Amino acid sequence: MIETLTNRYYQFEFNLSNSNWKIAMHDIPNKLIEGAKLGWHIRSSKRKKLYATHWRWLEIERPENIPSPHGPLQQIKLRSHLDQHGLSTSITFGLPLGYPLFLWKLQVENLGANPVYIERLDSLIIKQHSSRLQLGGNIDIYSPMNSLAFFSNGWQSWSYCGAYQADAKPVRSRLGPFQKPMVINHGTPDMKNRGMFSSDMFAVIGDTVQRSAWLVGYLSQQQQFGTIEADIRDCEPFIHMWANGDGVQLEAGKQISTDWACLCSLNVDDPDPLGEYLEGVARQHKLDQSMIK
Repeated sequence: MIETLTNRYYQFEFNLSNSNWKIAMHDIPNKLIEGAKLGWHIRSSKRKKLYATHWRWLEIERPENIPSPHGPLQQIKLRSHLDQHGLSTSITFGLPLGYPLFLWKLQVENLGANPVYIERLDSLIIKQHSSRLQLGGNIDIYSPMNSLAFFSNGWQSWSYCGAYQADAKPVRSRLGPFQKPMVINHGTPDMKNRGMFSSDMFAVIGDTVQRSAWLVGYLSQQQQFGTIEADIRDCEPFIHMWANGDGVQLEAGKQISTDWACLCSLNVDDPDPLGEYLEGVARQHKLDQSMIK
């Protein structure tokens, strides 16, 4: 069974049989993300780690329009059966009717008798990777070999922010460990190899030849700090985006949710390529949008 959402920009499909989802553009049907997964890393004790990317769905809320900071929002919500630890997972997907943004969030509720510890909530997992289990998906941005680039957003104002080619290495200060705690978030991987990068809150994966790109990130950091890592050494990049739980204790009867994750198609040559995303961030925080012009 497949649930769908659509606006004038995107067509979204969620496959209930395997928990995969797909987002495609109406005007560029071959520009899409498909087979993407979500998941979580949780500890049921100080030592025992749990990992989930696939759930059996107990309840599906059919598509409906609800008010939001982004105007009418089409959304569907799925809730899983309880697992053996009493955890219930909910996923909400949303498409604003008037903006070219795709939104989703993950929520975990502890209905068991004991607390659990949240390591991270995975909002986006794309492409099989030999060192990671149960991952999958594909992102298509018309990319020939070695033409990918990654835009990294820094942790704070002294952190490096800029675009990397696939053969580049992450920029790091010669101060090394003396400066690292200040400019790199503790929950963000410190990448050292060529073609492997990380970013905070949002990132852009693009094609320098076709000038096409996807932005992935979060509209806010009110619940957790968000992290993106990517491997763009070939034309099928590995992308992983998650909300850092930092081992926070989730008591019985309590729940935790990510901020809205966001996906946005970009034209690299647009005079303001990040404009739609930044305006979405402003709306989410109820800011005067003239402040970001």
